[in-house]
Formats: sequence, C-alpha cells, structure tokens
Amino acid sequence: MILGAGFQYYDLKSLGHPIREQFDQAVSQLQQFIEYATDKYPIDAKHRYLLGFSQGAILSMTLALTMGNLLRGIVALNGYVPGFVKTDYELKSVQEVSVFISHGEYDSVFPISVGTETAAYFEGLTPLLTFKAYPSDHGVLPQNQQDLIAWLRQNLGSDKL
Repeated sequence: MILGAGFQYYDLKSLGHPIREQFDQAVSQLQQFIEYATDKYPIDAKHRYLLGFSQGAILSMTLALTMGNLLRGIVALNGYVPGFVKTDYELKSVQEVSVFISHGEYDSVFPISVGTETAAYFEGLTPLLTFKAYPSDHGVLPQNQQDLIAWLRQNLGSDKL
C-alpha cells in the first residue's frame, strides 16, 4: 500500500494500532508468499530468515510467532508485537528461532521502552535472542547494519555475506 513516497503493509487506526483486517491479510499473504517462494526458488526451508524495519519488523516477529520453527531466524529493526497477536493468534514455539531485535534509543515513533519490552517478551520464548539498542531515531545506523550482518554470518556459519 502506498504511504507518502514509500509503502506500508497496512493502515493504522492510531500509532501502534494496525487496522486488524489489513494486518491479518498482510500476515496471511506473506506466509503464503514464503511458502510459494520456497517451492518455486532454490530456498532451503531449514534456513529461512526474515528481516524487517518498522512495519516489516512487526510482521517478521508476527510471522515468527505464527510459523514457529518453520523459520530459522528473524531480524526485527524498530518494531513490536501487537497485543492482539499475543492474545488472539495461534502462536507456535520459537524455541529454535534465532531472533535479532534492535531499536533506536531516541526512536520518535516507538520509544525505546517498546524495544526493551519486545526483547523481554522474546527472551521468555527463545534462548537465541540478541537485543541491541543504538543511539538513533527511527532508523538504522551503519553500526546496526554491521551488527546484524555479523549476527547473520554467525547464524549461517558463513562469511559469505
């Protein structure tokens, strides 16, 4: 969906409160796409990772919670898990899912408390959590990018990135 000069996956009723029907549809369509792409292209289903920023982070975390161990890992940059996902969705184990969460200490969209609460939530679900905060607003600093690439390399057991 178009949003100014960019795009979004769903509209918001208010900040932090997605329009539920659009959100549910985005989750469903993304899950279908992941399955389609895995069948159509040479993607190893045992090594699927999702990466998202803001709404993409929100959806990556939601997909991890709904797909569980069908994903190998996620990178969630400046996002959160909506309350209705925690209470209304059928959640699966993410015990074996590697999770990299980062957040801007000065994020003007989602305060740092949102990032720390999200990390605490995942800390109770997987031992494979990495959480990092950066001195940034709602964005991704070069150090954040370097850290997530190092995290991916470590998880993949490769230096090919």
